[in-house]
Amino acid sequence: MDTKKIRVVLVDDHHIMREGLKALLEGRSDISVVGEAGNGRDALSLIRKTGADVVVMDVSMPDMNGIEATRQIKEEFSDIRVIALSMHSDKLFVEGMLKAGVSVDICSRTACWRIWPMPSTRW
Repeated sequence: MDTKKIRVVLVDDHHIMREGLKALLEGRSDISVVGEAGNGRDALSLIRKTGADVVVMDVSMPDMNGIEATRQIKEEFSDIRVIALSMHSDKLFVEGMLKAGVSVDICSRTACWRIWPMPSTRW
């Protein structure tokens, strides 16, 4: 039985969102939050250091938005799964994240979520 924890990086420019997500995820025995970043540029640096398995990514952030950060993450680390988290349900944001390579799109405004085709994983 594989007891390796899923390593998660949280990326959101709102500290309270990161703290809330971290509190939710830390209650799980199979997940370890290995880092947090407030923008896409810092996220890329953090992912290179931590070897994350999953990134929970806000779409709208300063410095480097979630669409560009996701595109660069998927280009460099094709096995990482990116979960898009945004208050935006606008078609342009959703399409942008899909084109960038997001695995799951979660619209926080309506609490809706969509799982896009992705390979089998342990999560």
